[in-house]
Amino acid sequence: MRKKIISTLCLCGCAAAALLFFKPAEAAKQKYTRHYQKKEAFFQKKDPYFQKKDLPNAAAYLEVSRKMPQVSVKYQSQETAFKSDQSEIVCQERNTLSCTRFAVAFSAAANCDDSRIVLTVTETQKMTAELSSLYEKGSCPFDLILKHELQHVDAYKRTLNNFIKQTEQNLITTYTIGQRESKGCKEIQQRIADLTAGLSQRYAEAAREENALLDQENGAHAYGLETCAAQQKNGASDPDNQERQRLKNE
Repeated sequence: MRKKIISTLCLCGCAAAALLFFKPAEAAKQKYTRHYQKKEAFFQKKDPYFQKKDLPNAAAYLEVSRKMPQVSVKYQSQETAFKSDQSEIVCQERNTLSCTRFAVAFSAAANCDDSRIVLTVTETQKMTAELSSLYEKGSCPFDLILKHELQHVDAYKRTLNNFIKQTEQNLITTYTIGQRESKGCKEIQQRIADLTAGLSQRYAEAAREENALLDQENGAHAYGLETCAAQQKNGASDPDNQERQRLKNE
């Protein structure tokens, strides 16, 4: 009986000792956990973009070449068309003597095997300069109107060339980030598709701003037709010119 009592006391003592040992350890663990959680919450608050990132799927990750991406541009420019079959032309919801119209669409395809991107530019509206039929070809007003529209043609082409170069750089940057952060080729291709989705509209806006610099502040075309009126007036008062007109009429 005595041995049984001693054994029971020993067990109780061991249990108490274990409780005294593990309780501080458990408290320390909880304290450490609370500290870590507070630290993580602090960094998340400091950096709202802080997120735990999973490692990419190994098989998908290895589908993507590590080479520096290269961009090739597929674009076939068409010749500018000129029309002069209407006396009055509506351009940007305004009645005018001329108008140049042009529009393009963009698409891009990424090949992950050799880190190559093909940028395709398609003319959805061929470059067309419309000129009023009110003035004869070769007349002073006709020449000034034509000269003005050729400036618009050049503005469209210059803006497109700059836009394509900037898009090439953006595609390379997007693909490079995809190589580093994506989980496979499909995600990189989606990044490229997202980039090109709004390019047509953005180019149209850039071209509109560039062309607006060639016109007056109220949007009217700046032809300088007053020059023709001055030339005609001087010609009418010139005796030699009057003689030329007489001979021409005969």
